[in-house]
Amino acid sequence: MAETHVPMTPVSPILSRRRVLVAGGFGQLGRWLARRPVGDLVEVCILGRKDSPTGGPGMDLSDRASIEDALDVFRPQVVINAAAFTAVDAAEDAEAAAAAINVEGAARLAAECARRGIPLLHVSTDYVPGIYGPVEDPAGATPLAASAPEDIELGAEAGVYARTKWEGELAVRKAHPGAAVARTAWVYSGPAREWVGGLGGGDFVTTMLRLESERDTVNVVDDQ
Repeated sequence: MAETHVPMTPVSPILSRRRVLVAGGFGQLGRWLARRPVGDLVEVCILGRKDSPTGGPGMDLSDRASIEDALDVFRPQVVINAAAFTAVDAAEDAEAAAAAINVEGAARLAAECARRGIPLLHVSTDYVPGIYGPVEDPAGATPLAASAPEDIELGAEAGVYARTKWEGELAVRKAHPGAAVARTAWVYSGPAREWVGGLGGGDFVTTMLRLESERDTVNVVDDQ
């Protein structure tokens, strides 16, 4: 079979500016994504639950109409879901609130993206557990494969945050089979002074540096 070679120019005229919409854009990850250099062919729009700083509506994942309105206005080519209930300890006493964002909200966004044919990147977490070793041996934990069966039983050490993020992954995969799921950990957003309005600076590294300057000793978990 004869091969056909098509000459390529550095920037093809068929390429157009692509708009990436980031849900949960006011969190650490969303703000970090917004300030990264992405080149001339990508426009990043960050959306919180309320009004967007780029104009137009916000995106409240608890409200399907809000999701539809935001997608209608911004018409993105790609959506990144960085919205999440990430307060690990607080989630233990607020399971419904955690599930509303991490599971139900993620599913609503995925379903609407699937209906419109929009690629979706859903951000999850390394807290999603696998098969745990003995409780006294945290190192016995193994990651849970994305292809794991839906009815797998999570380890006894799995907390509300981990469970809701895993259930969110399942809900996203069911609603949008073409979606990609990225598990991340230790998101670093940088000192607050680097952010417009002084926001940000709540990541682990920045927090430890701040506490070091304020205290003689710092108590911190060592089992993650």
